[in-house]
Amino acid sequence: MKMDKSKIYISSIIVFIIISGFVYINFFQNEIQSTSTQTIRLQREPYNTEINIYDNSNFQNTFEIENTKNTIIIFISGEVENPNVFELPYGSRVIDAIEIAGGATDNADINKINLARIISDSEHIIIPHYTEQNIVTEMQNTQNTNNSSGLININTADSATLQNLPGIGPSISQNIIRYREQHGNFTSIEQIQNVNRIGQNIFNGIRDLITVN
Repeated sequence: MKMDKSKIYISSIIVFIIISGFVYINFFQNEIQSTSTQTIRLQREPYNTEINIYDNSNFQNTFEIENTKNTIIIFISGEVENPNVFELPYGSRVIDAIEIAGGATDNADINKINLARIISDSEHIIIPHYTEQNIVTEMQNTQNTNNSSGLININTADSATLQNLPGIGPSISQNIIRYREQHGNFTSIEQIQNVNRIGQNIFNGIRDLITVN
């Protein structure tokens, strides 16, 4: 009987040891897994942080905003009817700036500027004044290119011939031809002043170089 009790006691101790060992092993494994998970999370944080730092969404948004810009602000002064600051569509040219400013004055020397040039944002465009010195110089050049009479018939001259006159460029020469088509031939040289953009200064420079006969 005593032997049986001893066996039972020893068996109980063995079972307790086995159960304790099993519990300890499970607890130790859980601790290892928990520690590993935390380590992985800590290791991933710098990676996530780097993604936020190098996030290019703000750059893309800025690029899209800049691409949607479709107007420019310019200042035009000099020989225009209404010198001022204007807003124009992106890609506008000098001729567009002159038109929005009310057109060039009679004293504008538009042959000195490139009307087809594309203008940029915040640009200042100055339309030059047609001086008396310009007229004298061009008169001297014209006298060397005229026919034997030294006069250009404003009733029959084509655009290229009219442009030999001082102060007369492609635009004004077309105005002269258009006036002839709408009103008939000029009856006097003074009548050419009725043509758009031919003022007193230009007329003074060409009066001795033109004829109606």
